[in-house]
Amino acid sequence: MKQRVTIESILRAHVDPQIFSALEKICPEGVRGDAKQSFGITLESADPRLSRIEETLKSAGLSPKKRYAGRRISRESEYSRIVHKEYFETDLRSFELLELVPSRLINVVYTEASLPCLDAGELTQLQRETDVLVLPNGEIAISKRIKDLLERVPSPNAIFDNLGLSQCYDDGDREALEWEDFLDQWWRLSSSAIMPPLSSVCDIVDQDGQSRSPGFKGQWYLRDGDLGRPELVYQRDSIAGGIEATDVALTLEGDEALFKRIVVGQHIYERCIDAAVKAEWIPVHIRD
Repeated sequence: MKQRVTIESILRAHVDPQIFSALEKICPEGVRGDAKQSFGITLESADPRLSRIEETLKSAGLSPKKRYAGRRISRESEYSRIVHKEYFETDLRSFELLELVPSRLINVVYTEASLPCLDAGELTQLQRETDVLVLPNGEIAISKRIKDLLERVPSPNAIFDNLGLSQCYDDGDREALEWEDFLDQWWRLSSSAIMPPLSSVCDIVDQDGQSRSPGFKGQWYLRDGDLGRPELVYQRDSIAGGIEATDVALTLEGDEALFKRIVVGQHIYERCIDAAVKAEWIPVHIRD
């Protein structure tokens, strides 16, 4: 596993000119935009330039933004600091459970009948990039490739529902694709298996940043310092009998089928890797 840190959301107009010049001297490649009015950089956590950048920002009275959805950054007093953990396949194969993470937000609009509507051309592009999407309402969508794989394993508790997408046209300049070609290509993934409440060590917040208890019903997020993707943690004694290596489960936290996170057993992960599924994975931790 390697760790990188992204520093961004620093605008020339909002900091002292000497501070911005100091950042530019440390990392000239971090100055962005045609007019060079912003600074942002991603560095390995061991890169000595990272501590120099952070010390420079601290001397200017800037601190990392507290991370949770729905809160805007205060550019006069904060900057964005995001820690990225990048796991190797050998790392992930050592965990009993993993989280299947959507890598793209699907850009949909909703019709008067509340059906999600997507331009067929965009769907074609998405198929080339990923096998796992998330809808704006928090539902997880998987490609037919993953659906077929889970059915072959088989995964006893996985549930697949057609997304019911409607074809959507933009300005009419692009040639429309036949929607029937894509109707069965994306499926809503759910499960009849529900995980126990998260461990109390997890810092759960709602969309307003208010602390919530494990098992919270509603739109929720995990907060773990500056970690970009906080990881699920469970107590081993709460997982009665464990989750099968071939199974798929949903987090208890969330609102019915919405804002759930997908937990899978190790065998599912291995089969997806062997099939070159385009997806992202992070470990699920189990504490004794």
